[in-house]
Order: sequence, then C-alpha cells, then structure tokens
Amino acid sequence: MKSHIDQILDDLDLEGFEIQVRNKRCKYPTANIYPNMNPPLIVIEANKPSLIRYALANLLLHEQAHHKFHQKYSKYNGDHHSAREFQRIERELFQQVDRLIVEEHD
Repeated sequence: MKSHIDQILDDLDLEGFEIQVRNKRCKYPTANIYPNMNPPLIVIEANKPSLIRYALANLLLHEQAHHKFHQKYSKYNGDHHSAREFQRIERELFQQVDRLIVEEHD
C-alpha cells in the first residue's frame, strides 16, 4: 500500500503530508486530516476491497454524469469536464457516495 500512496502523493502534488492507513473492514473508506500536526497527518480507514469499491463508484458515477449531461445537452460540442452543468451533475452524483460513507462511519 505504501508504494501506491507514494505514487499518488507524487501524481497529485500532495507532498508534505504524512499518510497513515488503518486497516479497517468497511464497505467504503473514510479519511480524516489532522492539520495541526507537523507535517499534517491524513489517516485513512479502509481495506483494499473498500478502496476498490470507492474507486469503482467514482468512475461509474463520473460516466453517469457524462450520460446525464449528454441527455440534457445532446448538441454540446465542447469538453464536458469544463462545463459548469456537468460539474454540478457530477457533484450531485458523488454525494451518493458521501452519504454512504457518512452513514457507515458516523
């Protein structure tokens, strides 16, 4: 897991954070940041299956957002990703996963 986290830290310019993963059996993962630590600490509570479910949910919901956007704006020729309405639809869909995480971890 450490090598995957290191790669993500490099890819997403998240240098300067300490990351801890607490292996926890759950349906969807969660994370908390402790900004007053030096360096700031992010603690992830997850296991591999929960991380896979989270990643798949995000990919599938992203594609569903494209589908909903295309249904509403079938003549749109630009990049959907930059369209405000696409971003709104995507955020709305991603809230489903957020709600599931809150229900499980609160």
